[in-house]
Amino acid sequence: MPPTSTTRVAPDVVPVTGQPRPCPTPTRTGILAPLTEARTDPDLLYIGTYTESIYLVRMDRRSGELVRVGSLNAGANPSFLIIHPTGRVLYAVNELEPTGIVSAFAIESGTGGLTRLNQQPSGGGAPCYVSVERSGRALLVANYAGGSVALLPIEPSGALAPAHVVQHTGKGPNAERQEAPHAHCILPDPSNRFALAADLGADRVFVYRLDLDGKALHHIEEGDAVMRPGAGPRHLAFHRALPLVFVANELDSTVATLRFDSARGALSLLDARSTLPAGWTGTNYPADIHVASSGRTLYVSNRGHNSIAVFSVAEITGALALEQVVSTEGDWPRNFSLDPTERWLLVANQRPGSVVVFGRDADTGRLTPTRQRIALPSPVCLRFPGS
Repeated sequence: MPPTSTTRVAPDVVPVTGQPRPCPTPTRTGILAPLTEARTDPDLLYIGTYTESIYLVRMDRRSGELVRVGSLNAGANPSFLIIHPTGRVLYAVNELEPTGIVSAFAIESGTGGLTRLNQQPSGGGAPCYVSVERSGRALLVANYAGGSVALLPIEPSGALAPAHVVQHTGKGPNAERQEAPHAHCILPDPSNRFALAADLGADRVFVYRLDLDGKALHHIEEGDAVMRPGAGPRHLAFHRALPLVFVANELDSTVATLRFDSARGALSLLDARSTLPAGWTGTNYPADIHVASSGRTLYVSNRGHNSIAVFSVAEITGALALEQVVSTEGDWPRNFSLDPTERWLLVANQRPGSVVVFGRDADTGRLTPTRQRIALPSPVCLRFPGS
């Protein structure tokens, strides 16, 4: 295990409701006690980037205004982030080749300041996605260039242990993008018995049994979903109530609906819908996907068309209908996030670099521009505490 570092980010002293905000007090050891729930300001937002920094931003929930309050030198390309279910640890991939890294940072209660705990190899090249299974005992990572997924046990301190790695196989018809497997996302299912992994290169959503006691992933080959050739599955989102998984397909600009049998750990393809308005024929690559907590609205980001596609989700069947496509007011939108109240939707436009805020109608799910934005270099991933 690499030695523990004491690098930290402390929010700068900035005006907040007319008063300066104090920097957090450094911890003495950089190591947490066994993980328990933490109280962290829900208005804070962590932003992963294709730079060497993770940024800390505060959001005014009344206006949607964003103010930068700190940053951390987290190594090269700390792109994708996830927060432990307790709210006490943030994990970031360092998207590097030939071997990537996953880094762990303690979150200081109240202030949101970060203290580095440790880091571990991700088990492959260019790790691009991390999630934490629901009990908080293990982290899951997808290695894009390596075409593999990995499980890293989480120690009581929140630090990471070495990875158990599973190599994907397969390829698709797109010779440039699908010459080999390219794992792009891995998520635990709602029962926390399985993990699903979207592989862009293999045109497949892999199903794994999540073995927390054995600290391993076990492939259930007969449960996999074989996607339409050339679809390029990228990111996944589970419906909160229906046995459905939605897939953002990067290479054919569709969102697919899969049924998930959680008794057997098996997927089946039901439908696919375009993420673009009728008649548009330019180059486009969908990226992120999220379902509102109500289950009535689904969102997908379009890179190229530079928009968010808003779908209604039928209450009984889960059928999708495209209701709105709204410009992200920037170029190359990657990750986006609903804030914890779901009154706002924030988009990370990678080029030239901005986070843009949209108002959200709770009943219809439709989005409205607010003119609120903040300029940051190459933002990739947005995480609120609790998200």
